[in-house]
Amino acid sequence: MAAGTIALTTNSRSLIGDSTNFIHELQANDFIVVVIGGVTYTLGVSAVQSDTSVTLNAEYNGPTTSGLAWTPIPAQTLVGITAQIAADTARAIRGLNFDKANWQQVFSATGDTITVSLPDGSRFSGPSWGQITTTLNGWAGSLEKINTSLSGITTSINTKADAGENSDITALKSLKTPLTLEQGGTGAATPVDARQSLELGSAATASIQSSQEDTDNGKVLTVGAFGLGSAVSPVAGNWTDRNVNGFYRTPSSGGSLPSPGANYVCQSFIFDNNFKVVAGFRLGGTLSYHARSYINGVWGAPVQFYTTGNTTVDTNNFIKIASPIARLTDTPKSMGGDYLEEGWILSGLVSVNEEAKGVSAEKVSSGVYRVTGALGLATEGWMIEVPQDSNSNRLCFIETDTAEDGAITVRVFSRRFDVNTASIVAGDPMDIPCGRWIDLRLQMPEDSVWNLRTKEDESSATDAG
Repeated sequence: MAAGTIALTTNSRSLIGDSTNFIHELQANDFIVVVIGGVTYTLGVSAVQSDTSVTLNAEYNGPTTSGLAWTPIPAQTLVGITAQIAADTARAIRGLNFDKANWQQVFSATGDTITVSLPDGSRFSGPSWGQITTTLNGWAGSLEKINTSLSGITTSINTKADAGENSDITALKSLKTPLTLEQGGTGAATPVDARQSLELGSAATASIQSSQEDTDNGKVLTVGAFGLGSAVSPVAGNWTDRNVNGFYRTPSSGGSLPSPGANYVCQSFIFDNNFKVVAGFRLGGTLSYHARSYINGVWGAPVQFYTTGNTTVDTNNFIKIASPIARLTDTPKSMGGDYLEEGWILSGLVSVNEEAKGVSAEKVSSGVYRVTGALGLATEGWMIEVPQDSNSNRLCFIETDTAEDGAITVRVFSRRFDVNTASIVAGDPMDIPCGRWIDLRLQMPEDSVWNLRTKEDESSATDAG
């Protein structure tokens, strides 16, 4: 690369240099080579005026530009390049002649096979155009023959169908008798007969319900009909108006349902307008299940089903209505499954149901136990159940007292016979009999699960009203 840079102007023979040394690097008939935008320009020198000025042989026809790097090429060097170009040109012409000869063979050779010369000097043999044309024409003739054969087969089939019985399975139209089940048909000539032949009954032609409570016989159920197949069951605001069997829910007062009538998911069974039954779950503060009947225009009293959610089995295996319950024992780790039911929690010397969560107990001394976390025993209904033997005789005697903070002290005594009264009375202090417990029904604090659920029930009742 020569020193300095040059500037060129479109349609001008003048070439201007910047920091160039034209007088020592160029002379007339030399050449200047520059690259502009990826295009190489070879410019002939007519005369050298100074180190920074040159006159070209012809006008420069590229874009005006400056700051170009340039390369001087002596005239003798370019002569050598020109000779090489001439040699390359001759070689290219020879290649073109080869291509012409090759294509001449492809299109006009009379034989089936031709040989062509490739650019690398190798040779290749293959089919001539005449052979390819002959092969394609042969294929076309074969396809025409196939089409003719298919047309003949179709005509033959149609002719057989017009005249044949269905015993000829090739008959495809105008059958005189229907195809049997064994032949792939239905054995019937009409849709009704076909359904009967296939033992579809009337279901195949049953109409769809016009609404979710359409009770016409023989119709196909829609999704959500009578509360079936839907994530949200239909709403029943008042059960006294329900005259369609189904599953429903009550977001507000439910008429015939036990109070409060809100938040029920129920099933209604209607025999006719005079005989009805409604039963279902109430999803309030506590889960409960109720049922009620309607006979000859009169609703019967609601009944509530007893479950593990609203009852407990006491130490003597009797069912009792449940509320916050604590089962006090001396040996909780050795107790059986009845003592610690599913959902009950062991807390010290008591197991408690969910409604008595937070209650605990400890042993103070022999036969003396302290129960904390409650506000004393229940103020109504049953409060204490003492373990008994098979003859309903108490296994121990107990006394209780409640402190101001609600803590309950339970004292347990053995039995003894009192001569003066001729009866069994409390004797010496003793621990709770091994394997048995004392049931305590409790009164709970305001923030307990029991009271929160009670408030939810009362709130639902108020909303329903």
